[in-house]
Amino acid sequence: MIENTKEVNLFPKKTSILGLLLSIFLVILTISIISKMWNTLEEIDELHFPLTERSAINVRLVNQINYQFKLVFENKDRSIAQDLKMNFESLEQNYKSLNVRSKTSKESATKLFKDGREIIYLLTKEKLIAAKKLSISKDFQNQLSDFSLEIYDSTEALAENRDKNSQKILKTITQTVGVSLFTILFLMFLVRKVYIGYAENLRERLAAQDRANLLSKQRETLIHVLCHDLGNPVSAIYSLTEMGHLLNEEAKSNMLENIKENAKESLDIIDLTRKMQALEAGKFKVESTPIKFSNSLNKSLKTLNEKIKSKNITITEGHDKDLEVFAEETSLVNSILNNILTNSIKFSHEGGEIHISSIEKEDVNEVIITDYGIGIPEELLSNLFSETEQTSRLGTDGELGTGFGMPLVKKFMISYGGQIKVNSSTHGDNVGTTTTLSFPKKLI
Repeated sequence: MIENTKEVNLFPKKTSILGLLLSIFLVILTISIISKMWNTLEEIDELHFPLTERSAINVRLVNQINYQFKLVFENKDRSIAQDLKMNFESLEQNYKSLNVRSKTSKESATKLFKDGREIIYLLTKEKLIAAKKLSISKDFQNQLSDFSLEIYDSTEALAENRDKNSQKILKTITQTVGVSLFTILFLMFLVRKVYIGYAENLRERLAAQDRANLLSKQRETLIHVLCHDLGNPVSAIYSLTEMGHLLNEEAKSNMLENIKENAKESLDIIDLTRKMQALEAGKFKVESTPIKFSNSLNKSLKTLNEKIKSKNITITEGHDKDLEVFAEETSLVNSILNNILTNSIKFSHEGGEIHISSIEKEDVNEVIITDYGIGIPEELLSNLFSETEQTSRLGTDGELGTGFGMPLVKKFMISYGGQIKVNSSTHGDNVGTTTTLSFPKKLI
């Protein structure tokens, strides 16, 4: 029943939105981290590559300076001394740009550059002997050789340090991408699971609403059976009791018999309503049996006799008197024939005619009920069997209706394994309505 229906919890939707926002935030954060690390990597290249290059240039300058010192002492060429001076100044500037932190290295470099400047100064003044003595006394060649080895070691250290930092950052980037990707996939999986749960919960709620609507319609139909179908036999009983005081004893005896029959009809309708309730709940199945149609028709016509007389309706019968149909008699009389004939009477003009005929086919027996009244408008005809659309309207004498009759007729015809078809016209030569009931010739 509806009482066990679960309420839809809107929290999963909020969780899904939160998960989506977290995923977006994580993507942005990951891109930001990778971008920053990549910039750092570029900065390392920008910083270390020039330093490494300058360090390598210094190695070449030291070798060139060493070679030029030998040439200038051998050739005594002043132009070589000038080139030597320029290379030595370049070496000093490049070394300072390396920003060497070792105190020992700085002190030895400072001494080297001081001694070198003094020696080169003497060479440019062509004081070769003094320059050579100073070079020997300062052990300048060994200083230059040691400095060359130190610069070479420094170059190797810079290159190695650059490679280590680059590898470290690349590894961090890879790990960040991996962790972020895993987290994003997990959040996507979590969001998907939450949404699936939410969808199932929502489907459960919608199904419960459908069941509630169906139950409401079923109850409405049952109320209609009681109010609408009971109206015919109860009205007959009331009419008979109203004119009872005008009848003689014999007529009163017949009247009592009619009252008894209509009272029994009312009890049958109540019993039918209970069966319908059980049918809707799946606890009861309509049991069709072979029924002589003319007997059921006579019962219906007898119940509706007062209505037929009040509008002076002529009933003409062209059906097989021995025709049998497979149906359940109480519902056939009260819910099918009474409803169809009531509608035919309701929409027929004063002094109209209703014709009832039958056709026997290979698999079905058809009963055709035709009236020549005002017909059914096309917009109502398309919704005639709908339980939700409004199809009721006033009859030719202002008779009221509920619109529940024809949906009920169709429901019972289907329960017999049969069908119902309605054709109608409101203008032309064929104004009126024809209702065809197709009953199976054997049990379904």
